[in-house]
Amino acid sequence: MSGSEWEDTSDSEPAVDEFRELDFGGPSTAASRYLIPPLHPPFIPFPTFRGRMPMQDKVTEQKLLALSVTHKPNPALTEIDTSIATHLESVRQLRSKRNALVPISCLPPELLAKIFIEYAMCTDMAAEPAMSFRPEVWWIATTHVCRHWREVGLGTPRLWSRPPFKKPKWAKEMLIRSKSAPLQVNATIGNMEHLRAVESALKHMSRIQVLSIAGPRSELGKLTLSSPAPLLESLSLNNWTEHDRYSIPTNAFNLETPSLRKLELRKCSPNWSSPMYEGLSTLKVEAIPKSARPTLPRLLQILACMPQLESLSLLECLPSHPPSQSHPTPSSSSGTTTIPLPASITVNLDKLVTLQLQGASLDCTALLSSLSINPKTRLNLETYSPVLAHFGALFKSTKSLGLSTPMLGLRVSSQYGCVRLRWYDRLEPDPYKPELGLRVMPDITAPHTEIYLNRLSGPDSNAGYGGLVVGACGALDLRRLEVMQLSGSIDTGTIPYKWWRSLFGKSVKLKLLSIEGHTCFDFVAAIGRGIDPEGPASPRKEPAGKAKAGPSSSSTSTTTRAQKPLLFPQLKKLEIHGADFESGWYSNPFIDLSFYELLLKSLRSRKRGGKQVEELELVACSHIFEDDVIRLGKVVGRVDWDGEDCADEDEDEDEDDISDEGEDYMFSDYY
Repeated sequence: MSGSEWEDTSDSEPAVDEFRELDFGGPSTAASRYLIPPLHPPFIPFPTFRGRMPMQDKVTEQKLLALSVTHKPNPALTEIDTSIATHLESVRQLRSKRNALVPISCLPPELLAKIFIEYAMCTDMAAEPAMSFRPEVWWIATTHVCRHWREVGLGTPRLWSRPPFKKPKWAKEMLIRSKSAPLQVNATIGNMEHLRAVESALKHMSRIQVLSIAGPRSELGKLTLSSPAPLLESLSLNNWTEHDRYSIPTNAFNLETPSLRKLELRKCSPNWSSPMYEGLSTLKVEAIPKSARPTLPRLLQILACMPQLESLSLLECLPSHPPSQSHPTPSSSSGTTTIPLPASITVNLDKLVTLQLQGASLDCTALLSSLSINPKTRLNLETYSPVLAHFGALFKSTKSLGLSTPMLGLRVSSQYGCVRLRWYDRLEPDPYKPELGLRVMPDITAPHTEIYLNRLSGPDSNAGYGGLVVGACGALDLRRLEVMQLSGSIDTGTIPYKWWRSLFGKSVKLKLLSIEGHTCFDFVAAIGRGIDPEGPASPRKEPAGKAKAGPSSSSTSTTTRAQKPLLFPQLKKLEIHGADFESGWYSNPFIDLSFYELLLKSLRSRKRGGKQVEELELVACSHIFEDDVIRLGKVVGRVDWDGEDCADEDEDEDEDDISDEGEDYMFSDYY
C-alpha cells in the first residue's frame, strides 16, 4: 500500500453518546469533523493526531449556539450553510468511494470481523502499567476509522461480548450490541453501580459463557444466581471479606450447568451435593472454614465424578482427618503421633496435570493416600505440622503416587523452621559459562514439583531440617539431577554425612552445585575421599580362646571405608556462599580441621581420583586470603573469588556501631 492510499476517516459516523470518551475524533459538530484532513498513515488503525476538543473551545461553541438561537436567522447565512453541508456530503461520499478502492477494503467482512475480535482480545490482555491511560476497551477505536469498518464492527456481536462493568453505561450498550452472542462476564463489584450493571448482565444467564465475580460477601449475597446456565463453561466467585464467608445458594443456576468445566471458589461455602462438579476439568477451592468443608469420603466421591480433571487445587479446604492410628515417637509432646490410614476409596485421576494442596500435614496425607494420579503430574504441596513424624507419613504417601518425571534441577531454600524444595524438569543453558557446557534452573518458569514444609514454631523447629530434606527428596527420582542449589538461614551442616551419600549417591550426572552456609562440613567431606567423619572403627571383642586380630585389621577397615566411590563424579562447578574458612568442625570430635583445610583436602582427593572440579566460585566468604585462593587453584581448574572478606566488613560494622553509641551518649540532650 502506498503512502497515498491510507484510509480516510472522514466518512465515519459519529460515535454514540455512551462511547463519546472513546471517540478519537475531536470536534463534536459534524461540519467541523469534515474540515480536518486525514493525517495518519496506513499502518495506524485509528487517527492518533486528532485530540479531544479543549474545554474552553466547548464552552465557546455552546455560547455561539446560544447566540444563534436568540437572534433571528439570516437567510443568506442559512443558504451558505446549506450549500456547505451539501458539498461536504458530496465530499464524504467521494471519500467513501475512495476508501472502497483501498486494498484493505477488499478483505471480506467475515475476515475483517475476525481481525477485530483478535485485536480486541490482545488489547484486553495487554494490561500494562504504561498503557493505563487508555480506556478499558480502547480497541473500539477500530470502529471509528471509516464507515465500512464501523458497519462491520457493529455487525459483529462477538466483538461486544465482554462488557466493561467498571463503566456501567458502556456495559449496558455493549450488552445490546452483543445480541445473542455468548457473554463473558468478568466483574469486580465495588459499588452499587457495578452491582446493578452485573445484575443486568445476569439477566442474560442463558448465554453467559464465562462468569467471574469478585467482591465483598454483602454484595455477592445480592446477586441472583437462580436461572439455568446451559452455556456456562467457567465460574469463579471470589469473596473479599476476611472473616465472613459467602454461602452459595443450594439451588444455584437451578442446578443446571451441563457445560461447566472450570470452577474456582474463594471463601465461598459451596453446596457439596450440587451436580455442578460433574465433568469438571479444573477445580480450585480456597479458604473454606472447617465447619463448611466436606468429609473425606464425600470429597472422594466428588473427585470420582471428574474423570477428565486436569487441574486440582485445594487450598486450606481439606477435610480435617481424624487420627486413626498411633505410633510412639519422641518428637511429639504427648509421646505418640497420629498417622492417618488410607481411605477405603481410591480415586483414579489419570488425566491430572497439576495437583496443588495446602493444609495440615495429616489432611494432605489422607487425601494423597486415596489418589491414583498420572506419574507425570506436576505437584505443589504446602503443609504444616508441629510434629516431625507427620511429615514422614506425608513423604510416604507422596512416594506412593509413583511420580516418574526425571528431575534435572533441585533448589532448597529455608527459613527458621521452614523448608521449601523445588524440582525442575527442564534447564536452560548457562549464559555466563558456556565453555563448561553447564545448564541452570530457570528463574521465571514455575518448578515441576514444589514442596513447602512448615514446622510451625517451637524449640526444636530446626532439629529435623536434614530429615525433612532427605524425606522429601527420597520421594522423587534424582538419578538425572544436573543442578542443585542449597540456600537459606539454616546451615547445611544439619544434613549429616551419611545422608549426603545415601540420598545423592545415584545422582551421578550432577554438574553444578551451589551451597550456602557457615558450617557445610558434612557436605565438603562427602564430596571428597579419605575423610572419615565417623572416626576410626571401634575394636571388636573377640570370642574367648581366639587369637586377637593383628594391628592391620583396624587399618584395613578404615582404608576400605575411605575408598568409597566419589560423590558426584561429573561435578564441574562448585559454588560456595557465605562460608567461614577459619571455623572448625566443632560438632565432630574426630576431625580437627578448619573449613579451608577440609575443602582443600576434599578437592585434592577429587583431583587425584580423576574427578577434578573445573571451577570453584567463592562468594561472600569470611576469613579467606589470597594465599588460600592460590592453593585452591592448584587442585581445581579455576577459582573465581569475589575478592572480598566479609569478616573485615563485620568488624568495621561493629566498630561503627560502638562509635555511634558513644557519640549518642556524649552528645545527647538531657531534660
